[in-house]
Amino acid sequence: MEAAFVLARDGFDADELFALAEAGVIRVGLRFEDERVSPRELMARYRDVPMSLVDATLVRLAELNDESRVFTLDADFRIYRRHRNKIIPVLMPDDQASGSHLAESPVPYGVRRRPAKGS
Repeated sequence: MEAAFVLARDGFDADELFALAEAGVIRVGLRFEDERVSPRELMARYRDVPMSLVDATLVRLAELNDESRVFTLDADFRIYRRHRNKIIPVLMPDDQASGSHLAESPVPYGVRRRPAKGS
């Protein structure tokens, strides 16, 4: 998952992300072989952003699952639209908070920074 990569890259612990998956809050339901045309079209549409294959796949998942929300730290999801013009509901750190509060999240999980190496 891209979220785990971004969390680790920025020095945050991904344990809470896995807790969300174990609780059934995060789910992946896409066979890339069946959906590869849609991500290609999305990447072409958002070429100027640019959109990664992972982002295009998440947008496609949001199109296939109308009741879903995308957990991301990527602000580009404020730009991307599902079905061409519909805002994608997201869970992401609140810009107003310290970064440990998830905007629009009813789930009591936060994101913790990992301790510095050697501490």
